[in-house]
Amino acid sequence: MYIEIFFLFLCFAFIHSLTASRSFKNSLITRLEITPETYRLGYNLLSIISFLPFSLYWLTHRAESEVIVTFEGFAIVLIFILKFSGLSILLAAFVQSGIGSFLGLKKSSSKLYKEGLYGILTYSHD
Repeated sequence: MYIEIFFLFLCFAFIHSLTASRSFKNSLITRLEITPETYRLGYNLLSIISFLPFSLYWLTHRAESEVIVTFEGFAIVLIFILKFSGLSILLAAFVQSGIGSFLGLKKSSSKLYKEGLYGILTYSHD
C-alpha cells in the first residue's frame, strides 16, 4: 500500500510542479495562444484531476494501514495550529487576488502580485 500511495503522490507532485513552473506556463500560453486566465483554470482543473487518484486510493485503503504515529497532549494543539495557519495563508492569498482570479475564472487585475502571501504561494516554484 505504501509504495502505491507514494507513487500516486509522486505523479501528482511531478505534474503539479511542472505545470506550476513559469517557463512551462509561458511556453504553453504561447503555443496554444491562450490567455493566462485560461491557463490558470486548466492548471487548477488538472491539479484536482491529478490529485484524485491519490485521494481515492488513500480513502479506500486507509483502513488497511496500521497507525504509525499517534499524537497526544500539546502535539495535537500544535498540529491544529499548523493546519489552521496553512488554511489562513491560502485564504489570505484568495482574498488578496480575488477568488475568481486565483482560480482562473475571471481576468486578473493588471497588478501582478509577487510579494506577500500570494507571491509566496504562486511564485515560489521558480
